[in-house]
Amino acid sequence: MSLHTPLIFDDAFLKSLDGPGAAFERGKIVRTAKYKGAQEFRDRLELAVADYPQLRRDALIGRIRSLGDVESLSAISELLVYDNLRREFGEVEVERPFECVGGKTPDFFVPSSNLVVEVATLFETPDPNLAAIIETANTLSSTTKILMFCARRLPPDENPRLSEVRDALSPILADYDGTRAMESFWCRTPQGIELSGVLIKGKIEHPVVAGTYGARGFGGDDSYNSTIRRNVLKAKVKKYRGLAGEGIRLILALYSQNSWLDEDDFDAILFGDEEYIDTEGEGLRCLRKNAFITPDHNCALSGVLIYSPRFDSNWYLVPNRFAAVPLGDASVPLQRAFGAKEVRSPADVLANSGKGPAEQGVAPDDRSPSAPARR
Repeated sequence: MSLHTPLIFDDAFLKSLDGPGAAFERGKIVRTAKYKGAQEFRDRLELAVADYPQLRRDALIGRIRSLGDVESLSAISELLVYDNLRREFGEVEVERPFECVGGKTPDFFVPSSNLVVEVATLFETPDPNLAAIIETANTLSSTTKILMFCARRLPPDENPRLSEVRDALSPILADYDGTRAMESFWCRTPQGIELSGVLIKGKIEHPVVAGTYGARGFGGDDSYNSTIRRNVLKAKVKKYRGLAGEGIRLILALYSQNSWLDEDDFDAILFGDEEYIDTEGEGLRCLRKNAFITPDHNCALSGVLIYSPRFDSNWYLVPNRFAAVPLGDASVPLQRAFGAKEVRSPADVLANSGKGPAEQGVAPDDRSPSAPARR
């Protein structure tokens, strides 16, 4: 396909984006379409969508063009996963129905490896109280941008008093003169809400592939609870657990659009939250609770692919050693397809100075999911 005949970012679509409002208020797809530095990323999407099955292409393009970030970024994530699979495996079926799961249609099926790949995109999803605080913070200054923003100790049974948020942040913004490129802040409202973040002067231009601007929430006591994340995965595995009875491998591809999730977060999602208890005579002992991968649960899952811009290799492949249908000989081509590093646990990468278990010469079966991650 020629890059001069775009299917997604054609002239009609680009013209439709010339409406009022700042780009950051109108969806990340606007910045992806408009920002010159995102040309390589746009080219990648155009080439990938040209090879997408024609019967499903128009619907996918419509989702990519959505001004709603959840719809648009979910579709982009699916397209990029499809493109990686197609380049490595050749034939990839899209939304094929399987009778063993009641006719449900997982995202992708690779016949040559008897492999189903279901994509789940993770977002920054603050609760309504946090969203209201972020919106308030964004209205306080037209020149200073709150690039990173955290609000903790949100009131669970009452609305946040936004006038107090304005009163707390306004003098901080007024005192920032821009002589330093960035300046951190922290304050507490009379209601007890803790606000913190980083101030930046002037307009910030970032494409969707590099970040965002405006106040963004990355806190809240419940917003990023790993149990919530695991529930997304549990729903996927429950939906397709019947595949294992037919000998079909199931991979969940987690595509993180959340710039705050790191290896430790994904480790907690898969292997449970750490809980330290004081045992008599033994000192502190770390236990795991709410594990997703265990000998008795979610055995229909063969493995998890995880993407995050924070990873050194971008993609990690975490095999499920308790899988009813192990990855087996599908592991190596999956690693090639995504440029993925196979790891026992995402947190092991941090503990081993960026080296995965294969590089450390550690057998993958020596780690119990109830054991603490190595920090």
